[in-house]
Amino acid sequence: MRIDRALLIKSIFIISILFITNTCSSAAYAQWGTKPVLVVLYGADDYHSQFYIKALSDAGIKYDMWDMRSEGTATIAKFINYRRGAIVRIVNSRYENESRLTLNEVSDIMDFMGEGGSLLLIGQNMGEEFYNSPMMSYLKIDIQNKNAAAKQLHGVNNDFITSGLTLSTGGDGDGQAVSSCDVIIPYDNVEPLLYYDAAKTMAAAMKIQTCAFRAAYYGFGLEIIDGASARANLLYRTLDWLQGNTMAVGVEAPSFSLKMLDGASTSFINEAAIVAKGKICVLEFFATWCSSCSELRPRLAEIYSKYNKDIEIIAVSYNEKAETVNKYLQAHPEVSWKVYIDETGHGLQKYGVKGIPAIFIIDGIERRVRYIGANESAETISAEIEKLIKSKEEKSKFDKLNMPYGG
Repeated sequence: MRIDRALLIKSIFIISILFITNTCSSAAYAQWGTKPVLVVLYGADDYHSQFYIKALSDAGIKYDMWDMRSEGTATIAKFINYRRGAIVRIVNSRYENESRLTLNEVSDIMDFMGEGGSLLLIGQNMGEEFYNSPMMSYLKIDIQNKNAAAKQLHGVNNDFITSGLTLSTGGDGDGQAVSSCDVIIPYDNVEPLLYYDAAKTMAAAMKIQTCAFRAAYYGFGLEIIDGASARANLLYRTLDWLQGNTMAVGVEAPSFSLKMLDGASTSFINEAAIVAKGKICVLEFFATWCSSCSELRPRLAEIYSKYNKDIEIIAVSYNEKAETVNKYLQAHPEVSWKVYIDETGHGLQKYGVKGIPAIFIIDGIERRVRYIGANESAETISAEIEKLIKSKEEKSKFDKLNMPYGG
């Protein structure tokens, strides 16, 4: 009877641990669970459109097609179904007047982005309604029309999408010759992706990460790039960045490269082992310029003070200089936890982060993600931490029951 009773108690503890662990979750995960893509263009059967269709197929990207020639202009009612994934909006240089963005469409796309949707714009000469719209401020760019098309596109070192890329253009291969393309003038936190010149003074493509959305813009048509594999590779990399990986509760927390504020290189898994030392780890992705991150900061300070014996916070700044982060920390002494820099964005990518701030609570036993959130209340985050603390206590009791009698 004694053995049976002990087995019963152990079983109850196992069930309790499984229940507590599996109920650590978040509604925010639903935003990252699926990756639908909507491709909007004019004339799907057109010769230029076939470059995109083949690139999507070669890249293995599943997508829905909206042909403006037969279906008219897409609206927010259509776009909103793809806020968990991305919209690819293409302007066909052979049908510029018909395929350019109108002011109404721009407004609907901005609403879509405000809901957390990701956007890829492709094509030269998007149209005056686009260039004179608030979208330019939204994307934090200007456009210089136009640059005589270059013979190569040059990638950016350490960029998630284009690092190591040099793309031949202009029709020397199977790409289409074109007389001109848009030059992008980036501002603030906009990151150039490609340049028309080796000196990297004329940006050909850009990407932007904000608190709410991700977006990328090619100032040229994909058809100017020589080589089907090169076109597919660029499109795949861009959509991969726009959408991020799918992160799920219960997945082992992936590691990624980090820079310490003194310039030393390290990794998340290494720092989690050193800093957390078996504690619950709260991983935060943030940026010093992010207003939503500023709203979350005092809540995290409150949580860290309350649970400092049970948790450690590891904050990761997205693609900022150490000088900028250090000034931020001097201005906010309440940030008493460890802060690092993700120079390439690989961490955000691995965790499926499309908007910041993003919070991941990782248990100290198995190092698995147990909660995914964003700009949540202190009460919500605290409740998830309490679950993991209780789970750890139950496991400790279970381990004691497993000790040999008389031990």
